[in-house]
Amino acid sequence: MKIPTKYLGLAFLLALIIGCTTEKVTPAKPATPTSPATPAVTNWIVDPRFDTTLTTIGGVNQATAPVNPFAPAVTIALGAAAALASWFAKRKNDQAATSALLTKTVVQAVDALDQQPVKDAIQAHATRVGVEGALNQVVKQVGSGLL
Repeated sequence: MKIPTKYLGLAFLLALIIGCTTEKVTPAKPATPTSPATPAVTNWIVDPRFDTTLTTIGGVNQATAPVNPFAPAVTIALGAAAALASWFAKRKNDQAATSALLTKTVVQAVDALDQQPVKDAIQAHATRVGVEGALNQVVKQVGSGLL
């Protein structure tokens, strides 16, 4: 069975759009006498290079519209690509927020248990799998209200 070339092209473009997001990290700020500490914040945004590329293609498309019979289709495709890229970035932000909320909930629940054997077992497992440092950092962030 032969796969039509147009489907391969669409699959390639979709894979390109899926990878067009990047992390934007706002660094943490320490507490000062006038303001509380703020944690580092990571947001997913549409990669500026992808956005610039879409803008450039849109400009060329608009300039050639009088002689280009495919200009309306290109305009629609560019809009769809921009919408998909924004949707992927929003989806990643939503997943990150859910993950942070779940982490905070679990850490608070373990702290509320006040059962040292449970805490020791979690610490031992974290050490065994190599995430003890990250676990300690998250516990500190939750304890200080930064997460």
